[in-house]
Amino acid sequence: MMEKKCKIKRQDKLNLSLIYKIALLIILGLVYIPLANASDVKIFSNSNKNKVYNLNFQITTFKLTQPMLITRIDTYHWNDQKGAFPGEIGIKGVGVWQATGWPGMHNTPNANWTVHPNIRLESGTYSITDSDPATWSQNSGSGGFGFVEVFGKPIEGASSTAAQPPRIPQRLQKTDKLGSEWHETEGRYQGIWKRRGNSNVFDGTWNNGVKGVLVIELNDNKVTINRNDSDGLKITYEGIISADGKTINGNEWFTGKPGTLIGKWFATIVK
Repeated sequence: MMEKKCKIKRQDKLNLSLIYKIALLIILGLVYIPLANASDVKIFSNSNKNKVYNLNFQITTFKLTQPMLITRIDTYHWNDQKGAFPGEIGIKGVGVWQATGWPGMHNTPNANWTVHPNIRLESGTYSITDSDPATWSQNSGSGGFGFVEVFGKPIEGASSTAAQPPRIPQRLQKTDKLGSEWHETEGRYQGIWKRRGNSNVFDGTWNNGVKGVLVIELNDNKVTINRNDSDGLKITYEGIISADGKTINGNEWFTGKPGTLIGKWFATIVK
């Protein structure tokens, strides 16, 4: 009996020590754990605990039946237990916000992304955007839609203004050069790239049946494009937009292997 009591006391000390250590890390800012306000409710979630996959080709939406103050949005980036450096989460047509990353399952770094918009939304259907669809987790349980959780609280009688204006990144302010659709040719293959709203993310389909997601980074008239296909193929494009903004041409190679040039490509930009 005495030995059993000693074991319990030692375990209690270990538990207490662990609590103190976690509290210290949080205070020092070395561990981030998002805390939901007691009055917040989970408005939407399509997450589940089944095996997940990269490459989200769908646009995740949620519906509000009354005005709500949106206090927090989470997306998930398991990325084969590698996580992903936090980018931006947005609400299409409303704004985008810089995300903070925190560990996921098996302590995977930056598997969870979180933003705190603190913005009022009226009744309606809204679409969530994520700056890294190539690592945005999805599975059959979510219908192929990227994992999202939305938190908020009902509001009554408040004015229709944002409590915290969204930050519009400089990168997105420049994307009017990107048009709405690109008609692209590379060798014997032709593709149509359709832009997701006003983002820098395009959904591509090619005449050989391949589908992929393309993320386009713009620096003046120079573009760098990272393409991720549904079959796992990754290609990087670089090119220069013409002075009239109507065409672009350049080189392409397998991502991570700039020495393995695939060939030339060009596209027409549809405004």
